[in-house]
Order: sequence, then structure tokens, then C-alpha cells
Amino acid sequence: MDVRGRGTAGGASAVPRLSLLRTVREVFRSAQDVAGELSAGRHLVLHAASASASAGPLLDRCTVLTELIAERHDLDARVAVGEPGTGVTGMHCSYRDAAAVLRSGPALRPDTRVFPVAEFRVPQLVGAAVRHERTRYAAALLDGVRGRADWPDLRQTLIAWAECGFHLLRTSERLAVHRNTLLYRLAKIDDLTGRDVREPRTAMALYLACIADVLES
Repeated sequence: MDVRGRGTAGGASAVPRLSLLRTVREVFRSAQDVAGELSAGRHLVLHAASASASAGPLLDRCTVLTELIAERHDLDARVAVGEPGTGVTGMHCSYRDAAAVLRSGPALRPDTRVFPVAEFRVPQLVGAAVRHERTRYAAALLDGVRGRADWPDLRQTLIAWAECGFHLLRTSERLAVHRNTLLYRLAKIDDLTGRDVREPRTAMALYLACIADVLES
């Protein structure tokens, strides 16, 4: 979990560390849960859960934690939830995955506070690519479009288009735009890139390029 200031002076370092840690332990209070501070503004929780447990209750608990931290400490908390792991190796892999998602998730979904690793495997993979190759890939596919003033909206549209399964209604609902606005944006992307965004392989290639572009910016 990363904790940062919400526009107030001092940020996480201005909040007494024990007070913040008590809030974390209040939410994760099982005798088998282990919570601690890794560094200023970053906390780790090892949550004991059965192999058959669904992720829903854990994600809900993380949401409650971010709300409590905002209410009590006036801080913005973002939580990445790793997939279950057993043993030292499994816990280490889960932590590494969560740490990677805390770097990419907020850039891709700035309004989100809880990031399940399982939903961010593609950005994690793109982020693991050699930076030079990742940059070249994005430049090759997005040349002529990402320098535009409306590029952030077009990029967001491409990401939503792929993640919503190339479904017009789901994509327009996620973007909170009218269906005609979405159609207009898709047509504009076709014109600017010279590629058919309705063709799944082309759309996926552009989606990966957009993720690479977000990670670079």
C-alpha cells in the first residue's frame, strides 16, 4: 500500500507512523495477519486466507482501509492486492507483483484506489519489457496521433475499448460518454493511425502501445 498527501502540507510523513499503522491493523486485525511499514508512505500486509476464499471480501476490506485513511489522516491510499502465495517464495512473488501494479495501476486508472494484480497482468508484462523496446513499439504504432491535444481522451478510449471486449455499450458506459461520441473517437483513431480499430488484433496492438505510452509518461 502506498500512502500520499491529498494536497495538504507534509504528506504521509506528517502523520504519526504509529497512528497510521494502527488504522491498518484495525482493518487487518486477525491474529494471523501481519502488517508493517516498509518505508515512509509504504505498508505491507500479509493477509492469511484460505485457498478457496474469494477475492471479493478482501478487496472490500482494502476499500474500507483506503476510506478510513482518507477520513482519519487526510491521506490518499492506494492498495495493490497480490494473488495468493504459499511459503517464502510465494509471498515474495505476490509482493513483487503488487509492487509492480502500484507503479502502473494508478497511471492507468487514476480514480481507482484498490488494484487487484489479477486485473493488471497485461500492464505488468508491458512494464517488464526493456524500456527502449517498449518506447520504440509505442512510437511505431502511435506516430501521428499521440502528439495531439486530444490524445489523452483517444488513449483512454483505446484502453477501454480493448478492456471492454470491443463492446460499444460497455465501453461507452465505462468512459461515461454517449455511444455516438465513442463512435466518433473510434473513427478518428482509424483516420489518424491508418489502422482499423474494429479489427481485434489491430486493436490489441494499439492497446499495448497505449499502455506502454502511459508507463512512459
